[in-house]
Amino acid sequence: MEENQQSKEIEIDLREVFAELWSHALIIVLAAAVVGIAVFLFTSLLVTPQYTSETRVFILNRTDQNSGIINTQDLNTSTYLTQDILQLVTCRPVLENVITDLGLDMTTRQLESEISVSNPSDTRFIVIRVEDMDPYQAQAIADAVRIAAAEQITEIMDIEAVNTVEEASMPTSKSSPSTMRDTMLGFIVGALIAMIGIVLNYMFNDTIKTSEDIEKYLNLSVLGVIPKEQNVNGDKGRKRKMSAAKRR
Repeated sequence: MEENQQSKEIEIDLREVFAELWSHALIIVLAAAVVGIAVFLFTSLLVTPQYTSETRVFILNRTDQNSGIINTQDLNTSTYLTQDILQLVTCRPVLENVITDLGLDMTTRQLESEISVSNPSDTRFIVIRVEDMDPYQAQAIADAVRIAAAEQITEIMDIEAVNTVEEASMPTSKSSPSTMRDTMLGFIVGALIAMIGIVLNYMFNDTIKTSEDIEKYLNLSVLGVIPKEQNVNGDKGRKRKMSAAKRR
């Protein structure tokens, strides 16, 4: 019996919460609109667009060239070598060569922050991505990194060749920011902030507003309700006007 009563009380509380949210639906919509529009203006006007160019190479081992047969041990060795090669792509000598060849006005640390290197699982492909605010410069840097890294890899490691699979692509559209995605997230965040504020205000607001609140929260019976003074005065005023009209 007590469990049923508790579950009923919880259900009533949830209904009140949803009712409170529904009664403040306009505030939630306005908050979502304000935050969404603010994010849209910020990403459109203040955030510099970035463009990504990608190039891809394949690592050829000397054992592959000599025997022509690839076994499991060769594949495992190639996997470990590939992980080592990932580190060489963004090493300081490679970055310095790229800066010198292209005449870039940036440090090796700044250039490294624009480069990301990845290796698709169970392959010997190396994917080099460069993100820059200038699409032409992004393509030039990606090609320069590929060439400089290939020279460094063949010189330091026992690698037959670093073959180019794909040259750097010319970015045709920005890779970031995603204005539409960020705007939608802004709408959602704005609505959530408003909803959280409304729920918190409802939970911590212990003001007694109606006679039902007295019976519910104080467990007291209401004997009567005194009307507001404004209504009483208004009624008196109306009665006086009616009396004056009758006298006339």
